[in-house]
Amino acid sequence: MLSQPLYAGYICSETYGLSFLKGQHEPLISLKTFDKIQKARCETAYAPARKDIGEDFALRGFVTCGDCCVPLRPSWAKGKYKRYPYYLCQTKGCPSYGKSIPRDRLEADFGAVVKTLQPSASLFALAKVMF
Repeated sequence: MLSQPLYAGYICSETYGLSFLKGQHEPLISLKTFDKIQKARCETAYAPARKDIGEDFALRGFVTCGDCCVPLRPSWAKGKYKRYPYYLCQTKGCPSYGKSIPRDRLEADFGAVVKTLQPSASLFALAKVMF
């Protein structure tokens, strides 16, 4: 519907060799609006970056709830004098629903797990072949 100039009051037909003839009918939209729609349809979509995603929570989207396996939601809790960062489960029906974990504790525990990781001999061999 948005690609037909008929709604702008013009008639086009490749079969009959007609290109943008002014029609006898009353247009539903103006030609300016039609052109604006055509321009928007041809351009690539643009989604602006979210403004609420900062670098405050490094593990956003990576850590999941131990009970429901849904990513934990990071948020700031407001105290009397300052704000405190937390990760919490927001899945209704989950046993951990509403329970929060302080950001510093979670990220420290994650760092401790990463430090214990050791690459296997086959991984070293693969990396050597790649380089």
